[in-house]
Amino acid sequence: MAQEFQDIIKENLDKIRTLHLQTFENLTRNQGKIEIIIKEVLEHSIDEREAIEKITEAVDYAEKLQKSFSKDMRQNLENLINNFPDVQGEDIQDIRAELEKIYQEMEQGVLDFVETVKELYKV
Repeated sequence: MAQEFQDIIKENLDKIRTLHLQTFENLTRNQGKIEIIIKEVLEHSIDEREAIEKITEAVDYAEKLQKSFSKDMRQNLENLINNFPDVQGEDIQDIRAELEKIYQEMEQGVLDFVETVKELYKV
């Protein structure tokens, strides 16, 4: 039972790590697109109206990524906690609290990144 529970925790944390990395990869790629749009404006290859439209779409996409990430993170956390033994021991409570803290830090990191993008590219 203990090994099975450890395997569940490991699998869940691997899923979260992958989700976190994929989200930041997508956010970084999106940021690159915004930078290309700005370069195109500076080179006069697209007009300002088109640039604003494209940047707005990119910022909206970043926001959607963040919301999807938060939803998936919360779902994974709930799934993991549902697999915890019903024991109310201090050790179990400490593990739950530590997992919750990890999830919140990851979620906050993505949120902060997206908020910075939104602030930088207000249109």
